[in-house]
Amino acid sequence: MLALAIPVVLAVLIGLAFGGSLVGWDSLRLHWWKLGAASLGVQLVLFDPPVNEQPWAIAWGPWLFAMCLIGVGLVLLRNASATPLARAALSLAALGVGLNLLVIGANGGYMPRSTEASVAVGRPIETIIDGQRFTNVGVLSDATRLPWLADVVAEPGWLPLSNVLSIGDLLLAGGLSWWALRLTTSVARSVGPTRARRLAE
Repeated sequence: MLALAIPVVLAVLIGLAFGGSLVGWDSLRLHWWKLGAASLGVQLVLFDPPVNEQPWAIAWGPWLFAMCLIGVGLVLLRNASATPLARAALSLAALGVGLNLLVIGANGGYMPRSTEASVAVGRPIETIIDGQRFTNVGVLSDATRLPWLADVVAEPGWLPLSNVLSIGDLLLAGGLSWWALRLTTSVARSVGPTRARRLAE
């Protein structure tokens, strides 16, 4: 979650620093937000005890997670089609979700993860795949399909709860950050810097 939240927060702060305001967020209307909230909520429940220790969650969790990604992707596409200002940004984010779904589907419902990258962030993969709890990751190997779409990018060690990301994750984070930046600066573009400052006060 931090991989998505931190870039979005930074984008908002950058937008504010360059004359934007939070007024645009007040008028934000998300289509299909209930589907998005449900998809994210199911993910949170799946990855936390006691649910992640249940046999059914271990067996079916990866595919439930994939269904949640489909839900998130649909929400992104719906809002991209309905909001010209956010079309490119949210389409990029949806592409990221689609790439993650592609590699997960190609590898039996699991996201392959680099063992080296896992070690680099202090989370050896054997501590994640222990068979005692639900996980949606697998070991990246020579048999992995579409390995370039797998979790291979290690976040910096100084980042709190650093993790390993995929190209899809980076596109998702980049698209959401772009959208947040445009939303934050939309008032400044439409009414000018002076009026934007007045609205922000």
